[in-house]
Amino acid sequence: MLIEKLIMKTWRFFFRLLACFVFVGITPLSAQWIKTNGPDSVLALTIGRVQAANGLVVYAGTRNGLYLSLDSGASWTSNNVFTHMVVQALALTDPSHPGIVFAGTQGSGVFRSTNNGANWTAVNNGLTGLNVRALALSGTYLFAGTADGVYRSSDSGANWIPINTGLTSFNTRALENSSGGLFAGTDSGVFQATNGDTGWGVYNNGLTNFDVRAIGSVNSYLFCLGTGTGIFCWDVSSSSPSWKPINSLPNMVINALDGVRGVPDAIPDGILAGTADSGILLITGSGGGASWSSVNNGLTELDVRAIAADDMGFFDYLFLGTDGGVWRRPGLQIIPSSIKPSNVSPRGLSIDPSGHFISFNLPSAAHIMLTAFTLSGEKAAMLLDERLPAGIHERFIPAATLPKGLYIYRVQAGAISETQKILLSR
Repeated sequence: MLIEKLIMKTWRFFFRLLACFVFVGITPLSAQWIKTNGPDSVLALTIGRVQAANGLVVYAGTRNGLYLSLDSGASWTSNNVFTHMVVQALALTDPSHPGIVFAGTQGSGVFRSTNNGANWTAVNNGLTGLNVRALALSGTYLFAGTADGVYRSSDSGANWIPINTGLTSFNTRALENSSGGLFAGTDSGVFQATNGDTGWGVYNNGLTNFDVRAIGSVNSYLFCLGTGTGIFCWDVSSSSPSWKPINSLPNMVINALDGVRGVPDAIPDGILAGTADSGILLITGSGGGASWSSVNNGLTELDVRAIAADDMGFFDYLFLGTDGGVWRRPGLQIIPSSIKPSNVSPRGLSIDPSGHFISFNLPSAAHIMLTAFTLSGEKAAMLLDERLPAGIHERFIPAATLPKGLYIYRVQAGAISETQKILLSR
């Protein structure tokens, strides 16, 4: 046990030293949005599951086809398959199939690449709604949101069937696979997939603007909708959860939402919101307690159409797509340290031969998530996801849940979080 504690202290010192080095070494220029030489008229962005030799793989869907960067946005090439096509949706398969990418077009349906975007094939059998506005994966299914409803494929896009039972509007603008399931945004509000993803249930409790244009989530408590007049966030603080508007936010059209994970250094999670004329906003907190701040430093094109947040690495980039081009900034700096919370504290983290206990103190009732991350910031396991009353809580995690090694554990309640490193020796 003494050796384990010594190792933990050594790693804690190493990470603090590294964090100090990173923050001291950043110049003012790197803390702002920088325009790349990428395409204009950007409608969709996504980041590849694997890194290229010179940086991140980034895909940009535009009104003039599809573009690809293999060096974190420093340079771009166009894909001739999409000449004269409007590419307005992009999706990647799970990390176990890193080379498979899907592109949704306006009028030409869905295209699939199995080699990181080098080659593409149309996959539209059964897809009669060819104006594809959104794509999402949920389990083994691929979903396409179109102007004519939602379609589902169980074979990577080779064949499609309509999944519209329960929708009161087929005009689908957004799809999001969150920890609460699959959700669809329409001009009649938001719907949750039900019955094994074969139908839909209305999910509009508390929603006063049903013009849903974007959905973004990081987890079950940080879950927001972008509408034609602002942002609504899901509030689980009461016995009857509902959507709550961010009241201090002036009326504005929200084009895009994407979650940013604050790992591994106890930085809170947040959601980035792209607006029609006010640039980019950062949403932190949850439900009725959510707040916003403008993060436009360096950004001169304020009509943000697309957002891509890299959650694979701690020191990589965030990307924005505007009518005038692609912008990027280091993701490390997006959430100010001034909002870093400290009033949920793990205590007495210990290991026994068969597993370990984790204990934490809640000052008030909250929805709690306990997550284990690797040192590189990759999610290793979700260990706890439930609402708990105020007080001290303990949970036993069997050793078989994770292989032995050093992990970063994060306890989070809304925007409040704390982390601790722990060595699993068996």
